[in-house]
Amino acid sequence: MYNLDDDNVLHPNLYILLDNNIRVRDYDETYTFNQYRIKCNNINVGYIDTAMVIIPFSLCKNIKWKLDIYEADGYYIKECYDKNKDKHAYIDEDLCYNNFLQCF
Repeated sequence: MYNLDDDNVLHPNLYILLDNNIRVRDYDETYTFNQYRIKCNNINVGYIDTAMVIIPFSLCKNIKWKLDIYEADGYYIKECYDKNKDKHAYIDEDLCYNNFLQCF
């Protein structure tokens, strides 16, 4: 499962990763990766964003999104990670952008 929120933009290298490494039907790990200018080596609320993680449905299907909290994505990702620490892989590459849209 991969989600973006309103201020995220995909990085072109994400498609390369998906094509070469992650097969939707075959993977059972959560992948975290960097956002342009932000390292994703800290999976805690306030340090990770929705666009910095790919989570297989099997590892998140029983976890609820907290609708009334601003940093709900951080809480959700942290809970997914805490329940499945043995199924996590960190990719030290920039694979998404945050607040990167510009008006011309």
